Amino acid sequence: MNYLEIYIKLVDSRLFRGIEKEPDYEIHHIIPKCLDGENENFNLVKLSYREHLVAHKLLAKIFFDNNKLQYAVNAMLRTFPDREKHRQHMKKHNPMFQESTREKVSSTRKAKFASGELLPRVPTDKEKKMHSERMKINNPMTREPWKNHTASPVRVYWKDGTTEEFSHMKQITELKGIPYATLKYASRRGKGSPKWGITKMEKL
Repeated sequence: MNYLEIYIKLVDSRLFRGIEKEPDYEIHHIIPKCLDGENENFNLVKLSYREHLVAHKLLAKIFFDNNKLQYAVNAMLRTFPDREKHRQHMKKHNPMFQESTREKVSSTRKAKFASGELLPRVPTDKEKKMHSERMKINNPMTREPWKNHTASPVRVYWKDGTTEEFSHMKQITELKGIPYATLKYASRRGKGSPKWGITKMEKL
C-alpha cells in the first residue's frame, strides 16, 4: 500500500478549507515540524479530529523509523476519546479567546517586528517553484471551484443575442466544453471569445 500517495491525496483534498480557526477542526503541519516542516501557511492544512489522526497514522507508516512521529500518533490514540470533552472545555477556558490575551500577543509581535527581532519570512526560489508546480497540477480552487469562496456567478452574452447564467466559470467548461483557460482569458479582457460565440462575460 502506498501510504505516501494516500497521505498526499488526503492533504490536497482538504486545502480548500483554508487555515482559519474553526470548531471541530485542527491545524496540521503537512511536512511535520520534526522533519523540518515550516510553521507557515503553505505547510498547514485544516483537518477534522479524525482526519488529523488518520494523517498522523499515515505519517507513522511512511516514516516508521522516526520516533517522534510514532510518539505523536500514540499520544493521539490515547487521548482521542477525550478530545471532544477537552474541546468543549477549551471553548470556555481557552486564554487565546480572551481579548486581553490577543491584544498582548499582537502588541508583542508588533514590537518585535518594529525592533527587528522578528523578520518576515521570505520563501526561497525553490519553495516558490515547488508550490507553483504543485498548484498547476492539483489546484483545489480550479478542481473544485464551487468550494472556492472567491468563485462568482457569471453571465455569458452569446453571439446569437441570448444570455445565460452559471454558478461559476468552471461550470461553463463542464456544460459547454469551452476550455477553462479560454474563459479566464476572455473574462479578464472583457471582450468575450469570437471562436466560441461569446460576446461578453460578466461576474454577477
